[in-house]
Amino acid sequence: MYENALKLAERHLAINENNPQTPALMAHYHAALGNAPLGHTFIERAQAIAPNDVYVKYFHSDGIVVAG
Repeated sequence: MYENALKLAERHLAINENNPQTPALMAHYHAALGNAPLGHTFIERAQAIAPNDVYVKYFHSDGIVVAG
């Protein structure tokens, strides 16, 4: 499930690299797949785009929980 979501997110990111929600979601997907370091990279990217975005903050905390 998350593998397919990542493929779609990568396509979306290629279209609009300035949308902070896409890398935030990708952070969640990578964390759920057991790749917390890559998830952290994506959440940092989302935070760089929109540090005060509520969805970025949500997926940051979500990634921490999912990654354990």
